[in-house]
Amino acid sequence: MTGFYRRTLRKVGMCFLLVLICAPRLTSRLHAQDRLNPSSKPVLALTGGFKAVVRISVETVKDGVLEPAPEHNKTVTICVHSNRCRFEISKSGFSVSAGCDGRDFYCLTDLSASRNATANISGGLYPIDEPWYLRLAWYAYASSPYFNKRQQMHVIAPWGNPRVDLNSHPFSAAVKYSETFPFLPREIEFVVREKPSAALFAELKMVTNGKELTVREKEFEQIKQDYVPGFVGGHYTVLAWTNFNGHCVPMQAELKRFLPNIGLWEVYHCTTEAISSSSETDYLPGLTRPTMVADSRLRSVRKNINSVTYMITNGTWLTASDPRLKPFIAAAMKEGIFLRKPESEQYRPAFVIAIVLLLLTPVFMYLAKRHVGKRNNATTKG
Repeated sequence: MTGFYRRTLRKVGMCFLLVLICAPRLTSRLHAQDRLNPSSKPVLALTGGFKAVVRISVETVKDGVLEPAPEHNKTVTICVHSNRCRFEISKSGFSVSAGCDGRDFYCLTDLSASRNATANISGGLYPIDEPWYLRLAWYAYASSPYFNKRQQMHVIAPWGNPRVDLNSHPFSAAVKYSETFPFLPREIEFVVREKPSAALFAELKMVTNGKELTVREKEFEQIKQDYVPGFVGGHYTVLAWTNFNGHCVPMQAELKRFLPNIGLWEVYHCTTEAISSSSETDYLPGLTRPTMVADSRLRSVRKNINSVTYMITNGTWLTASDPRLKPFIAAAMKEGIFLRKPESEQYRPAFVIAIVLLLLTPVFMYLAKRHVGKRNNATTKG
């Protein structure tokens, strides 16, 4: 009997140690993927393709009246095929191009006056590192694989910079879709479903400078006060459609943005100026000169990595599993630009589970005692 009790206690102790070791890693990994790498897996494969030239214009509220803001106007060229897409905008001395290969998003910014181009890579089907105007065009013309006809889901708003702007994150999307292929959203309501959590802020503050933390904490407290459940921060609507080669594509769409305690703040307009068939085969931005890359596909709270930085000089993008990235990963871990959560916050789930296991230990012991007693009785009767 003594040996049996020892074996039972040993098993309970091993379970306790495993929980302490594994729970913080698992919870932090899931937390990072949910918040800053939304939709990390391709979920829908479409067929066919199209190319569109889209004009994006903005109106802002001044003294209670909507007025055009021509300084924000952009013209974007879009190619969409299956769950791949590419967006391009080019002006004199400046170009931005972004593309998705069905797994990751790549964004390239090239200033002719700069010595090198710069690029960001993020995992998943959401353009988190792209400028707001490319993100808005993605919502209108290429978001079907990401939404996958789900009617309710957490989503990052198209305005602002999701890596650092807290007001991009409190929203869920209530989505209605076109009934015709490729089933793009015809209406999206960006609504706060629950009060912004401290976990969200803890995740986002890791990509900010340490000197900004006090300011950011005050900003987060204000966000919690202003973004109450039920608040609608934006409303996207398609006003007119066109059918091109079996694709139901927006001709006109608008996004109204609202601010707490203010109301209507901005209106973004998307207008399709031309549409044609797409013969593109490569949807990634072309690398024509040395490019400094910030690669967020390898982002890890547990390893203290925000992004991995390296230079591309041969015109070829690297996959996340490329062995040539190993020294840059090691350098990112050493640099440790994350601001870690307090230890008590990291290990809180593990301690909760551990306490539950300790409380259940007498139950395990009672059941073990009953089992041994029944076996001894059976032996005695035999």
